[in-house]
Amino acid sequence: LSNNDVHAIIEDNSNRLWVSTNRYLNCFDKNTNRISVFTENDGLSDPEFNKYSFFFDTEKNEIYFGGLNGYNFFNPDSISTTSNERNINVRIIDALKTKNDGKNESIYFDLIKSKTIDFLQEDLSLELELTTNYLFASEARQFSYRIPKLNQNWRTQNSNILKLNRLPYGKFEIEIISDLYKPSFTSNILTLQLNVIKPFSKTWLFYLLIIVGLILITWLSIKKYFKILSDRNLILEQEVKARTRELTESNNSKNMLFAILAHDLRNPISSLTNLSAKVKFLTRNDRLDELDALAQKTDVKLGALNDNLNNLLLWATKESKLSENKIEKVSPHYEVNKITELYEDSINQKKLIINNNIPEISIVYADVTIVQTIIRNLISNAIKFSYDGGLIEYTLENKNGSKELKVTDQGIGLKKKDVVESEKVISIRKNVEGTGIGLKLCKQLAAKSNLKLSVIPNPKGGTIGLLQFSEQHDLAEN
Repeated sequence: LSNNDVHAIIEDNSNRLWVSTNRYLNCFDKNTNRISVFTENDGLSDPEFNKYSFFFDTEKNEIYFGGLNGYNFFNPDSISTTSNERNINVRIIDALKTKNDGKNESIYFDLIKSKTIDFLQEDLSLELELTTNYLFASEARQFSYRIPKLNQNWRTQNSNILKLNRLPYGKFEIEIISDLYKPSFTSNILTLQLNVIKPFSKTWLFYLLIIVGLILITWLSIKKYFKILSDRNLILEQEVKARTRELTESNNSKNMLFAILAHDLRNPISSLTNLSAKVKFLTRNDRLDELDALAQKTDVKLGALNDNLNNLLLWATKESKLSENKIEKVSPHYEVNKITELYEDSINQKKLIINNNIPEISIVYADVTIVQTIIRNLISNAIKFSYDGGLIEYTLENKNGSKELKVTDQGIGLKKKDVVESEKVISIRKNVEGTGIGLKLCKQLAAKSNLKLSVIPNPKGGTIGLLQFSEQHDLAEN
C-alpha cells in the first residue's frame, strides 16, 4: 500500500478492493494480486483522504471518497488497472467559463449531463481539465483536440488543460483524444457539442430592426418637415389674405374718400373762385348787407372745406395706424381741453357753453394719437351741430369694468334711422353741411385700435358721442 493508515475499503463488482489511505488511493486486484496507486496526477483532488468518508452507489455503480480538498467519485468499471487493456477514454474532471468581468463560472455538471457547451457574448474563454480512465499509466497523459468544421488537423496540448477562446459564431463539435502519438494505446474520441451564440446586436433581425427604425425615423422627419412647411404656407396665406383684405379696404376707403372729396370740394371751391370780384363789386356799390350775407356763406363754405380736409387727415391717420398701436397713459381731461382750445373761435362765435366734467386724475391706456383724432371729430361735430348758446358736456364713466368717454350736445340731434352704422356713410343731420365720412373713418380707426365708437340720440335733445376703452386698454390705476 502507498500508506499504512487506511481510512476506507470498498469492493467493486470486478472483485477489486479500493482502499483510501492517508496518502493516495490504492486498488487491489484479487485476480492478479496487483496493487495500483493513484495520485494527483491521476486526477485526485488531494492525496489525503478522510476517515469514514466513503460511499458506494450500487445503482449507478459509482464510488465516492471524501478528501481534504473535496470528494472524488468514479465508475470503477471505466478504470483499467491491467496493462493488457489499451483502450483509453478521455474524461472531464472540471469545466470553467471565464466571463468578461474576470469571474469564473463552473459548468461541469451541466456538461457531464448534456455534453453541450453554450458560449455566450459575455463569455471570454472556455477551460476544460482532462484525465483518462487509464490512471496508473503516466505515459498516457497527452491530449489533442480538433474542431472539424474549422480545421481537420489535430492540435496537441502539453498539459491536461484545454483552453479555447475567440471562437467564431456557430455550432461546432470538439473532438478530444489522448496519447495520439503512442501506438501502444488506442484512445476513444470524446465529442462535445459547442454552441457559440451570436449576440442579438449582431443578428440579421437586429440589423433589420435598425433599418426599419431608420426608415421610420426618416419618414417621420420628412413628414414633420412637410407639416412645418404646410403650416408655414398656411400662415403665410392667411397673412397675405389679411393684408390683401386690409389693402382692399384701404383702397376702397381711399376711393370713396376721394370721390366724396372731389364732389364736396367742387362747390365750395367754385363758389370761392369769384369771391374777390364779388367783394369789390359790393364794396364799390356800398351794398354792405349783401356783403355780410356773402361773408356768412363764405364761412359756411370754408367750414365745409375744413371738414373735408380733416376727413382726409383722418383717413391718412387711419392708414398709418394699421400696423401698430403704441399704448401709453392718456389723460382724457387734458386731451379734451387741448382739443377744445382749437375750436375757441367757433365756440365763441356760437356762444357755446363747454363743461368738462372729466376728473383731472382720470387715466386710461390707449394710443394717444388715435384718441386725439377720435375726440377731435366728436367735439368738432358737437360744435358744428349745436344751436347758438347751446351746452356741450364731457364726461367719463365706469361701465362694466371699463371707462366710457361721452361728448354730449343739445343740438340738431339724430333721428332713429340716422344712427351711424359701421358699413354705411350717411349724413347724420340735415340742413348742415357734412357727409358723415369723418365719423365713418373714426369708427374704423377705433375698431383697429380695440376701441368702440358709437353715436346715439340724446334723450334731452341733441347727440351723444361715446368712446369706450376696452379692458385691455383701461388699466388706469391698476
